[in-house]
Amino acid sequence: TAAAAQNSIRTLDLPSARGEILDRVGRGGVGDTATIAVQADVSRMPAPCAATGGGGRTADGKAACRVLKRLAWVLDVKYEHMWHAFARLAKANPGYPVTLPYTVSRKEWSYMVERKWLFQGIQFEHVYQRSYPSLKEFGPLNPNLIGFVGAITRENIQNPVYHEKLPTIGTAGQAGIEQTYDRYLRGHDGQVQETVDP
Repeated sequence: TAAAAQNSIRTLDLPSARGEILDRVGRGGVGDTATIAVQADVSRMPAPCAATGGGGRTADGKAACRVLKRLAWVLDVKYEHMWHAFARLAKANPGYPVTLPYTVSRKEWSYMVERKWLFQGIQFEHVYQRSYPSLKEFGPLNPNLIGFVGAITRENIQNPVYHEKLPTIGTAGQAGIEQTYDRYLRGHDGQVQETVDP
């Protein structure tokens, strides 16, 4: 039916890739790599996961949060490391989904999406990671010349160097070439639809 078909389509926000920065002979130095970030939404996770104390284990030594235990197994990460990262971020951002410091392969993502009932409160976001050339390739002046990218701040929004109104959420060049040519390097976010089992 039409309703069943609609339920099988998932719409995800798709951040835009940032443009490359090349040298005068066209060699690539700075670019983006597409990755999948994993987030944990405490408000949607089982009760034991919401209690961020106790080292992540029950009195008998078993994992307190089975969702994170399964996630750690899929990502080949020690449960204790994942729990401590989750607890620290959840405490700093109460009530909000937290992005865990792990990237997810397409194969791992597919495995968890197909078994979403086992990963309650776990969600994913398509992101881009900025990569920069080494000092050996571009010399010691490279960091100051190229600059870097960071989260958009209130100061960025009020700064006329960007030549246009910045969105309130996202990233922008914060120094060097990344900032000077930000309007040319920063793209426009979009959406992607993916078909999943209803």
